[in-house]
Amino acid sequence: MQDIFAVRDEIADRIAARLGASIQKAEVAASLGKPTSDLTAYDYYLRGRSLRETNRRERSLEASALFEKAIELAPLFAPAIAELAYADYREVALRWDPPHREKVLARGLAYAKRALATDPALPLAHMVTGDLLLRRLTHDEAIRWARRAVELNPSEAEYHAGLANILTFAGQADEAVSLMQRAFVLDPLHPPNYDMYLARALLLKQRFDEALPHLRDCARRAPDYWSCHLFAAVAYAHLGQKAAALSSVEELRRHSTIRSLDEFLGTGEYISRAHRELIREGLAKAGPPLT
Repeated sequence: MQDIFAVRDEIADRIAARLGASIQKAEVAASLGKPTSDLTAYDYYLRGRSLRETNRRERSLEASALFEKAIELAPLFAPAIAELAYADYREVALRWDPPHREKVLARGLAYAKRALATDPALPLAHMVTGDLLLRRLTHDEAIRWARRAVELNPSEAEYHAGLANILTFAGQADEAVSLMQRAFVLDPLHPPNYDMYLARALLLKQRFDEALPHLRDCARRAPDYWSCHLFAAVAYAHLGQKAAALSSVEELRRHSTIRSLDEFLGTGEYISRAHRELIREGLAKAGPPLT
């Protein structure tokens, strides 16, 4: 009976992975709630979605411009409004404009609130609210919003990954690993940030050997995604591979504005002292220029 249930769950996950795009499309259609005259808005939305998972600010701004055009045509198009909130979250998370961090956070939360007012059952609106609240350091509240997104659409890998990301910052790496493993099943062609999410959770559990393959894959697929290089440096350093660690630090400097360890940890997003010290120790072992 155990095997039967395991097979049933595997079949369900595979079906969910194949249907994920259709389910998301149905969500959008339900939220749009308008006739074919809004197909142009939907087209802008799809074009924006194709650019959203980027590590380059100019592409993110291009995506936001497309979402804004969609909203001009369909002011109640909640998914496009939520995407604007997500773009602001990415700007904060990737530290594209640190001096304006609080302003961008406030704008993102306003977009998220507007999306929720338009469609209270939109999973992405719940997820991005959690993402933004994480950056406000209200971890428990962020977790509640992200869990609701998963409840609303348990077949969407993005929400499992988003919840895992928040839980990692909240010091709950064990559950984060489990959620990321499920996200990999739901989306076998997952974006590179999923590899970083899983690797970071493994790294914080001091499972450095398991984390490295995911970090290397992330760096290969998205060389401009600086988080992969930062955590690769930490993993390499803790494994005594100083040359590889220093190389990762050099890649980090090339693709980010981070110039010091205190600058990276200064936002306080890693609230666990043990996790902060693990990262600090690893980067210190990696040698200059982040010591």
